[in-house]
Amino acid sequence: MQTECLYLLQTLARELENLKSFAAEASQKALDIKKTSGVAHHKLDLGETRKWVLGDVKEYGRILTDVQADVRALKEQRVLLRKSLRDLESNMLKAGTRKEEIVRFNRAKTDAGFAKMLKVRTLGPEYLETQSQLRRDIRAMRESVQKLEDHLQMSKKRLNEFKTGKPSLSRAPSLDTVSRTFRNIDIAIEQQKREMNKLRIRMSKLDTLSLNGMTALDKRLSWSSSKRPSNVTPNVAATTAAALNAERSAQKLKRVLLAVRTEPLLNTKASETHALTSFQTPQKAPAASEPADGLLSLPTTPLLHFPSSMPAWSPQTLPSEFGDSTSLGTPPSRGRGGTKHHQKPVALKKALPAAATSAEFAPPADFAWKPLQPMKPISTLPFSIAPKDR
Repeated sequence: MQTECLYLLQTLARELENLKSFAAEASQKALDIKKTSGVAHHKLDLGETRKWVLGDVKEYGRILTDVQADVRALKEQRVLLRKSLRDLESNMLKAGTRKEEIVRFNRAKTDAGFAKMLKVRTLGPEYLETQSQLRRDIRAMRESVQKLEDHLQMSKKRLNEFKTGKPSLSRAPSLDTVSRTFRNIDIAIEQQKREMNKLRIRMSKLDTLSLNGMTALDKRLSWSSSKRPSNVTPNVAATTAAALNAERSAQKLKRVLLAVRTEPLLNTKASETHALTSFQTPQKAPAASEPADGLLSLPTTPLLHFPSSMPAWSPQTLPSEFGDSTSLGTPPSRGRGGTKHHQKPVALKKALPAAATSAEFAPPADFAWKPLQPMKPISTLPFSIAPKDR
């Protein structure tokens, strides 16, 4: 054990010595790189690589800043020179035209026929304004053509850079753009990873053993219509047979699913609640209103509350159900005073029969999923539609 520890200690000591030597070499190289050339550089030295070292980076950047100002000045000067060149071309055209006119006038002094023809070809005062307008339009068109040519050259340059994949170094992307690009790439990779995990989980849930015994799709459907040449007519019989096979498979699958289902797709909450009827619905008690005094006052009829089920009527039970008196009373007297007299409402029993209560609140019977019994059509109507004899 001590030997191993000693060996390990010696190995670590050797490694530390090597690291010290490497660190010394690295520091020496860093000092060599940071050293400047000690030469005063100028703008003309930008094209000579022998006069520059890595330590002259700051000086190189300063000279580039000065050169940028010179480039902007040259661009402005180029615009002015182009404008001057266009003016010079226009003046040269005018000078050539004047020279031709002078030659024609000198010839007209000696030749009477040429002088007569020259008078006919001379423009009148009504065409001078049109001529000047046309010249201005031509000058504007030349300027537009020049701008379009510059834009076309720039577009060609960008297209070539895009095709070759070598963008120009004149405009490097900012750090913000680079960081946003990397962040978007990371987000896209994370989304793809999540989708792959979801697909992996779904694939793990599939029963691949049962899929091996299944028959494949019809081979006649494998030939896509997009790959078929335009001069080949599709096989109608094969397409029809494939469609019929697919429909037969769908019907088999439907029958199998119906056979496997043990319960119908019904709403179980609807069977738990009881249907409301007009007699069982809770109603607000009618407010007792006093009849208004006057000649045009109308009698008010009290509301009656009926039970949900009425008992069977018989002459023996009539007095016990409705009280001692079964008469509904006489109509109110139509006296001069206009006072209305009404009989009291009939008092009905509120207790429900036991049979009706048990039948109404009984739980629903279990539903068995099986085919319905065929129904026989009714041959005769239960009622007569013949007109009654009056």
